[in-house]
Amino acid sequence: ATATFGELCFQGTLEEGRLFADSVFTENVVIDGSTTDADSFMRLTADPNQRHSGVAGTGPVIAPTVVGHGIEVIDDYTEVSWLEVTDWSTDAGGSYDGIRLRANNLLVSHVIVHDDGRGAEQNSDANGINLEESNVTATVRNSIVYSIARAGISLWQRSGSTLNVVNCTVYDCVQADNIPASQGCLVVDGLNGEPASNLNLTHVI
Repeated sequence: ATATFGELCFQGTLEEGRLFADSVFTENVVIDGSTTDADSFMRLTADPNQRHSGVAGTGPVIAPTVVGHGIEVIDDYTEVSWLEVTDWSTDAGGSYDGIRLRANNLLVSHVIVHDDGRGAEQNSDANGINLEESNVTATVRNSIVYSIARAGISLWQRSGSTLNVVNCTVYDCVQADNIPASQGCLVVDGLNGEPASNLNLTHVI
């Protein structure tokens, strides 16, 4: 799926895409191609009357049938909220995430990310929400991530980046690199398996 793109800063607009819970969205979503700033940016969300209740299957669902990320965000300042992402990444040879973040000043909130398509594989390359870009900042808040074949929420071998994780629940995720499985892969930095100094956690269980 593609989003409207262009010079949003010049236009002074906020482009918002609203999803409804009347069907499952089966395409990979890529948000890319717009020039954005703090006032003019892209937002992908559920219609206010179609938001999930915190339980899978109660709101709009993105479940791609083509190999790839569920949602990939490449435009700065993008917001993704109130969506469920599941059953992506069915190719054993690839590295795909439910939501992959590759831009600056991103916000992911009130999402449910669960049950990637590679759940039977120990330590596969399927993460729930993954920040994979250097020298950027992103925030994940008020979200639930579970039953992922690798890390639930990850800051992956990137220098100079900050990932803020606030009020999130992450559980039932498989071992990643040399992070012990007993830690549940709640939040990991894949760089030598060490906690990231630029990974800020608040009320994460």
